[in-house]
Amino acid sequence: MEVLHLLHLTLDIVIAMVTPGLWQDQSMAARECSEKLIESLDVMADLLKFHHHSNLKSDPDDTNNDPGDLVQQRQCLIGLHVLLARILDPLVPVDKCRGVISENLLSIMNTLASRLSKETLFLCEGAFDSLPYHRHMNYITETVRLCSDIGSRSQHYEDHKARYKKLLLQLLAHPIGKLRLSVFTAVLQCVKTNLSVLKASEPGSTSCEKVANAASELVTHLLKSQLLMSPALWQLMLKELARALPILQSYTSVNTVLGTSILAMLETKPSTSPSDITQGEKLRGTLRCMLSTDLKVRSEALKRLSWYLSNEEGGVRRLPIFSELNVTDLANLLIVDTPRSVDNDLGRSVF
Repeated sequence: MEVLHLLHLTLDIVIAMVTPGLWQDQSMAARECSEKLIESLDVMADLLKFHHHSNLKSDPDDTNNDPGDLVQQRQCLIGLHVLLARILDPLVPVDKCRGVISENLLSIMNTLASRLSKETLFLCEGAFDSLPYHRHMNYITETVRLCSDIGSRSQHYEDHKARYKKLLLQLLAHPIGKLRLSVFTAVLQCVKTNLSVLKASEPGSTSCEKVANAASELVTHLLKSQLLMSPALWQLMLKELARALPILQSYTSVNTVLGTSILAMLETKPSTSPSDITQGEKLRGTLRCMLSTDLKVRSEALKRLSWYLSNEEGGVRRLPIFSELNVTDLANLLIVDTPRSVDNDLGRSVF
């Protein structure tokens, strides 16, 4: 243990003097330093493999098998694991891992991670049953984060993924409302972190694309989930969604699942069911779709607008009578021939 303590003190000095830019530096001193660091990692791989439990004697009849050896080996394994994490995190960038970490080290790291995952899963499952009593909120946050980490790995955790997924679903469906709310909050924060939501405002960035795709799938799922919700929950969802309808309807399309789902909300069939948005909101949405850049969307919007004008109260007493008009060319009614920028001051609005 004294040796590990000295290694940590030495590592503090190394971290203070060496930066991740070491791997791009072509100077002689930098190359020597990087080679020594790679050699040190290879030595640590051999030490981790040596102290791993799979190399210990497990014969109970062996009189030379001292139980203290197992404790010492376990302590060394944990100490080396912590030291390795301290080396890799600040000194080895993710994009350089493939060229720095040897197959030997990668193999033992996967072995350790798989075993740690199994032990952690056993502890998480054991703590779930007593959650109503201890109500340890950090347990919820860390379990959700762990489920996310395991779910994002495509290898080495296939045997555990199903159990982690089951555990997460149990948390999401917990009968105690306060705990369930804490789970959903943790999931939301985890999603924001994984999608890099704070960077999503940069057009064309990877984060922007990831957030857009995830939001599209989420909204589509919600719009198609009426039969999965109680009437009260569906009505509450529509009420909260009403504030975002102007923005949401700008994504109306006849070519995407999300676009057709939004267009379906504007169906003109008479309905007094609380499961639909109001006729007033449908009319507003129809007029917004008349401003779409997609001609097919404007044509669909014109069909719905024609229904409103044809069924307008007292419409037969107004001139011109809508039913007698040729409306085939009205899809472009609200589209100007010359594009104008809304950033320019065009004077008094004509509307």
